[in-house]
Amino acid sequence: MEKFTRRRILELSLLGGSAALLAACTSPAPAAPTAAPAAQPTTAPAAAPTTAPAAAAPTTAPAAALAPTIAPAAPSGASASGGTLTPLWGATFPHTNPFTSVSNIQWQYQASVFSSLLTPTADKTRMDTELADVTAAPDGSSYTFKLNPNARFHDGQPVTADDVAFTYMLALNADTKSNRLSRLSIIKGGADYSAKKTDSVPGIVVVDPQTIRFDMEFPTALFLVETDLAILPKHILGSVAPADLEKHPFMFDSPIGSGPYKAVQNLTDQSSELAANPDFYRGKPKIDKIVYRIVKQADAAQIALERGEVDYNAAPSGSINLAPDALSHFLAQPSLFMVRMPNPVSQTLGFNLRTGYWQDKRVRQAMAYAIDRKKIIDSLLGGIAEIVNSPIRHPWVNYKPKNDYAYDPDKAKQLLTDGGWDFNRTVNVSSVPSSSETDRATRAAIQAMLEAVGVQTTWQEMEASVWAKQFYEDHTHDMVYIPATNFIDPALFLDFHYKTDGRNGPGYGTPEFDALIEKGRRAPSQEARAAVYQQIGDQLNEDQPWIWLWSLADMYVFNRRVNIPFITAPATNPTSASDVPLTPSVQALPTWYYRPEEWTVKA
Repeated sequence: MEKFTRRRILELSLLGGSAALLAACTSPAPAAPTAAPAAQPTTAPAAAPTTAPAAAAPTTAPAAALAPTIAPAAPSGASASGGTLTPLWGATFPHTNPFTSVSNIQWQYQASVFSSLLTPTADKTRMDTELADVTAAPDGSSYTFKLNPNARFHDGQPVTADDVAFTYMLALNADTKSNRLSRLSIIKGGADYSAKKTDSVPGIVVVDPQTIRFDMEFPTALFLVETDLAILPKHILGSVAPADLEKHPFMFDSPIGSGPYKAVQNLTDQSSELAANPDFYRGKPKIDKIVYRIVKQADAAQIALERGEVDYNAAPSGSINLAPDALSHFLAQPSLFMVRMPNPVSQTLGFNLRTGYWQDKRVRQAMAYAIDRKKIIDSLLGGIAEIVNSPIRHPWVNYKPKNDYAYDPDKAKQLLTDGGWDFNRTVNVSSVPSSSETDRATRAAIQAMLEAVGVQTTWQEMEASVWAKQFYEDHTHDMVYIPATNFIDPALFLDFHYKTDGRNGPGYGTPEFDALIEKGRRAPSQEARAAVYQQIGDQLNEDQPWIWLWSLADMYVFNRRVNIPFITAPATNPTSASDVPLTPSVQALPTWYYRPEEWTVKA
């Protein structure tokens, strides 16, 4: 076994963090997983390396080899320990079940209250030590974790290898409705356990109370992506039926983790309060208290930010108004500054290919040509979005879509005619609730553009869990308008959405495409994996089973009293949001929370 050094982590790991699902981070209500865990990725394009590239990954362990990004130093004048941090949420989180969480606020809460084996750095270029140090077999066929002996749950009980095994067994248990079932099937015996063919997972081996080993079905570095899973206490939840886990009071009223902050209370539609954990294994956090304040109305949130009643919007949008004039108003406040984070989430239009009239790809292509994305970005989104044409956005794949589907309404009409479209048909577009006036205006613009080429639509908003059931379980949707992430690795997105045994909401999965996805997952080198994903990218770009429209950068408004080591406030603010540079030191999802115990606030 070789020591899993920081450099070795760079060589074997992918763009870290759990996969983001539907970008609930862009909505005050937790959005259904589109693709993760969110996710989403998966990730936004990584910043260019500021140091020499890391050594290539072993050919038997396909993984991205990314160079570390150097985080900016903390702003001068950082406060001493103490004080209260008051982030802004747009909604109450429904639960903190790590196996089914899909929203930004859930992941932020978990990053504060729970610990994981490893944790993604803020820039998502590597996985960093958290609860454990790790060693890896040279070929990536197994990973051994040695837990920090000082790690304790908030009730004083030690964190043990049994807790880790318990957590990963739950993540593989279909009764928990875990969104990691297929992803964790890389653990030896994991798929059979999920299918209830066995009652154990031979690939999860408790070596001693402080040591656990995970053996893989095949050599792979993908497991490192899964080491961000919040570890749960077996002594509290061990007797709970997996199917009842999400309903247990632990998941909202009394969560107990081993992270830097302890849960104090969660009040629906009011606040979630945390207190510093004085026994945290890396030392007591520098901030005494975190109070997530819940403000549902964007106008009220704007006022709270301007008055200094909250310190920043913890969700990138939904909780604040993203209209260009509103963002410019924030920039005019000397007490505030804005951060623009790269985002792996894209706005999308999807179909149910189980329905006859969506099966001709010319009809789907027509929908892509019908939408003037540049006009929407420039006129409604403040110029802070980029046009996207594929979920394969991972820099190491280096995929360039062959067709950019530039706005062409005449071509859209011709393709609809050629595809046998019934111009008297009206289709239903379902989505989670609109998050802002800008979002509503964008939906109206898309509806008008589709109508202009002869596609009549009605738009229906529904609560996120209802939407998710319709899309992922019942498959009764017609069209969908949803934010979706490309996941931290193409294998995760494709496995979750397009495999016949995955969620497969679009209905695109076939045995042939399953085989292609598996080929990319098992390819023996990074270059070989990239070649497979380029082939898959071309197929998706041609078939358009899911139209990728644009990616809106995440905009966060901070009070200058907040000091986060990897976020530096500019000396002066630009006049418009489009002039706020993308920060290379942090990626937006699944959460940008990294080492919150090191943050400080000024009095």
